[in-house]
Amino acid sequence: MSRKRDGKVIEYQDVIVDEGVADKRLIAYETEFSSLLKAKSREMNSLSEVLRQAWDSGRLRTAAKNSPAKASDAHASLIGHITRDELRCVTAEVDMVNGLANRFLWCCVKRSKLLPDCGQVHTVDFELEIAKLKEAVEFASEERIFARDAEAAEEWRKLYPELTAERPGAVGAVCNRGAAQVVRLSLLYAILDVSDDIKLVHLRAALALWKYCEASVRYIFGSSLANRTADTILLELRQAGGSGISRTAISDLFHRNKTKSEIDTSLQLLVDGNLARRDTIQTSGRSTEIWFLK
Repeated sequence: MSRKRDGKVIEYQDVIVDEGVADKRLIAYETEFSSLLKAKSREMNSLSEVLRQAWDSGRLRTAAKNSPAKASDAHASLIGHITRDELRCVTAEVDMVNGLANRFLWCCVKRSKLLPDCGQVHTVDFELEIAKLKEAVEFASEERIFARDAEAAEEWRKLYPELTAERPGAVGAVCNRGAAQVVRLSLLYAILDVSDDIKLVHLRAALALWKYCEASVRYIFGSSLANRTADTILLELRQAGGSGISRTAISDLFHRNKTKSEIDTSLQLLVDGNLARRDTIQTSGRSTEIWFLK
């Protein structure tokens, strides 16, 4: 705001229009996670961008030009439930590419027993666990610097190449933030132990949880290449068996709605993943490109 004298601006002052809220924490629980994933695909929906911002820095901002909604130093968590088949259907190709999917920890779970009477959870005494959680929350509320101790640092240097290695397909796309996820998980384990040092036990616990998430991703997405065109070609190659498919037949799969460049890129993904090979066959004086499952 400006302050004037005799019609001239003599001073500018900062004015707080909205003080906001002191507690920037949010935990969202989505029992129908598929509905949230579908909502982000609607026109002008910025949910995907906001979720990625929340994971990266906690500085959130919508894309509106005139009066964008924004939040600073936010701490957001999202717990979602979805079936494997639903997830495969609603996770778009773009989510693999733009990094939304790899900002989540995907955990496959199933019930271990039948409980027709809902169990007896009310008889369990959680007093000790609650007390430990309160201690950890109080410990984490103070500004601290966390660092790995010597053992953990040595182990981390050994793990880092594997955690950052590039892998093809959907599994590689969804798991390519493995190093960052393990860092965060190991920090959480240290906080739960009320420790300023990230110790070897914390790092190994974080790695074990990440390996479970990695295995879950392999179960969910299997051999998907995170490219629908390539996945369609791969399915057709599997059905064709030893007879293979000609390049012309591949174009016909998409009713010639895919450009040569798109099909070339998809076929190269199959080659890079060691999933397909190309042969050139001479027929009636002409060469024909045939693709086979490898």
